Formats: sequence, structure tokens, C-alpha cells
Amino acid sequence: MCTKNENLKEYKIRIIGSDIFFYKPSNMNEHKIMHCLIGAFITKIDLQEEDKKYAVKISIGNQAKLKSRILYFKEREDQEDWYKSLKHGSGYQSVEDYYRQEQELSRGKFGIVYLGTQKATGQKVAIKMIKKVGIDPMELEAQRNEIDILKMCQHPFICQMIETFENAD
Repeated sequence: MCTKNENLKEYKIRIIGSDIFFYKPSNMNEHKIMHCLIGAFITKIDLQEEDKKYAVKISIGNQAKLKSRILYFKEREDQEDWYKSLKHGSGYQSVEDYYRQEQELSRGKFGIVYLGTQKATGQKVAIKMIKKVGIDPMELEAQRNEIDILKMCQHPFICQMIETFENAD
């Protein structure tokens, strides 16, 4: 059982495929709210409040119109189970799931480049982290264009783009 942040309403929750359904505890036959999880960003939050120790934040939409719901849990195990289920339903993957971030290599206008290691193979990689918060929409579009170009580019003197990850920030 989880609750929503605004006014702390209590809901029963069910994930079916890539959709999350919120039901009133008294009526599991009729959902009150439904969200598609595809493209949602899922984050774990640890709280210090006695009645709400653990939470999972679901962020849906884009930077201009981002909606969030926070689900609260009393047990860390519940938080972890829901986090995994929500990530699976959203198709969400985090760079930390696949790469170990190491020392900083350089800084630029759009972000920071780190040395990294692919966990599965041990291959050394460069990880470019870009903060979307506060970036002008035109600059963000320029970054997306750079990503598209690098995905297609194959040259011995240009780093090959392996994959991209995106979160709400």
C-alpha cells in the first residue's frame, strides 16, 4: 500500500505491463488514476520522517511539463520492490546500472566528462553527464543533435557513441 504526496491520499496500486493504476483501498474494481510509465523517470528517496521513511518518485513528462507522484513506504524492502517494478514497467535504465563512474576528465559548457568502466566487460569509456536543468531549450536541442550525429559517426579519431541514458535532471 502506498500513498500520494499531495494530501497523502491512500491508494492500492497495481502495475499492469507499462501502466500503473491507482485504486481506492475500498474498491479494487474501479481505478481512480492511471499513468503510462513508458519514459517515466523513477528515483528512490530516503526520508527522515518517522511515518514516511522511504519513497519512490515517479516523474512523467518533459522538462517543460513534468508531473511527479511520490509513493511512500514504511519498509526499505517495499521501496526496493516497487522501485524495481516501476523501473521495469517504464523501460527506465540508469547509467549506474551498467557503468562505474570514476574520476573527472574534463568540464565544458554543457557538462562533465568522467572516466568510466563498463561493469559487464571492464571496458574503459568516457561518460559525459549533462545537466538539463536550467539549459535553454535550444541548447538542449543542440545536445540531442550532437547525440544523433555521434550515433551515426564511425571514425578512428572520434569517440564512438555506445549508448545514452536520460533521467529527469
